[in-house]
Amino acid sequence: MISSAAGYRRALGVQVAIAGGTGLVWGLFGGWDAALSALLGGAICVIPSAFFAWRLHAASRRGAAAFGAAFLAGELTKLALSAVLFAAVIRWYHDVHHAALVVGFIATLQGYLLALLVT
Repeated sequence: MISSAAGYRRALGVQVAIAGGTGLVWGLFGGWDAALSALLGGAICVIPSAFFAWRLHAASRRGAAAFGAAFLAGELTKLALSAVLFAAVIRWYHDVHHAALVVGFIATLQGYLLALLVT
């Protein structure tokens, strides 16, 4: 698990880079709507992850019990926020490329694992 502010920033940076790369690849082969869809998929991953990291970092200063509670609440919030963001994109972006959206999300999600491997 990543336990420092620098580690959280590194993990989020890797996720942002992967989201950008995924958007670029989809843009080259699928056009503007596919690129934007992939970027939105990445954002659906990065935004809740950033919120989760912020909550965990704040809780780490209050002790183990607070950290455990914040971890559980943060993870549930991250899942709910991801679902809400997916629904919002599908509802309001009418030219969404569904495959690019999902691939962008999944690829960006792997950025956390990649950050764990390089730290």
